[in-house]
Amino acid sequence: MIKQTVAAMALMAMTGCSAISGAAGMVGNVVGGPAAPSMADSLGFGPDDVVADPDAFILVQVSGRDIAGLAREVNANGDVRTWIGESGYSITLDDGLLVATRGLGDDLIAANTAGVRAALRNGGGTTERQHDYIDALDQIRTETYDCAVVRVGPEEVDLGVRKETLLLMTETCQNQWIRFENRYFVDNTGTIIAARQFVSQTVAYLRNNSL
Repeated sequence: MIKQTVAAMALMAMTGCSAISGAAGMVGNVVGGPAAPSMADSLGFGPDDVVADPDAFILVQVSGRDIAGLAREVNANGDVRTWIGESGYSITLDDGLLVATRGLGDDLIAANTAGVRAALRNGGGTTERQHDYIDALDQIRTETYDCAVVRVGPEEVDLGVRKETLLLMTETCQNQWIRFENRYFVDNTGTIIAARQFVSQTVAYLRNNSL
């Protein structure tokens, strides 16, 4: 029951931002009759879908693309899970770490994050990660970053529909061209509940959290 209430609140909270997210939400009755079924409902983002299976949804925000809303899981292969947003973009997470995006413009084509995941499990450390992008000639360009993962400590996190105290860990990465900082909020089982992760220079950061 708690999970269902949280899911319903999440849907109401995010569809209330339809001017930002572009999502057609739970709109009230219009003069002359009820609102027509939304495209979001037809794609499986309706209130009944969220309440029936809240674990199949996450909240996503990409401020550089005016995205703020729900994304639904469409594929899972072990720890690798792919989610599609109401506007058609997709993101892939490997054990909570962002490894690919599509439909955001300057997409992250693929990422090697194995060292980062190990550092998170070990409570910190130094490692490297690799990102693949498409360049102006439609060729794959690989960027390698040196990264330092640091355990910061407990922090209260606003998950949109509730607040929870989680362990904050940061990952600071850089190469000769760019520097970024990812933030991971982890529960006591080591699961990443919320995160802010770098996509690309033009997209910047993607934020996501479980319901």
